[in-house]
Amino acid sequence: MKPERLARTVIYQSQWVNLFVDKVQFPNGRIIEQHHLLDFEYPAVIVVIEDERQRLLLVRVCRYTTGRTDWELPAGGVEAGETVLDAAFCREELTRRASQVGRTLDQLAAWRPQPATRGRRPRGAAS
Repeated sequence: MKPERLARTVIYQSQWVNLFVDKVQFPNGRIIEQHHLLDFEYPAVIVVIEDERQRLLLVRVCRYTTGRTDWELPAGGVEAGETVLDAAFCREELTRRASQVGRTLDQLAAWRPQPATRGRRPRGAAS
């Protein structure tokens, strides 16, 4: 058995993120009247590229949410019809850098960040 959604209120919807408030009943009978759920239409990918000296490729990204520009692993969205590995290779720079070190891309993991509040299982994640 799994939890059952009894009702849904849409708080916000866009092409990037949706916010719902669901009324949920759990198998033990417990009901949560307001379960907030973040739903992202598309999964995301983070790419780890290492050179022969075991240095990682990082990019500088300015984030509104933190008010800072920091070093991060390259990341981006997976678009409809695209596989995770296709998305990882989507940037020309990443393809060039990966080919320079003579390695191919492999999917290392798939996970659900914030599984208590975020919907949708990432493509490639175990059931």
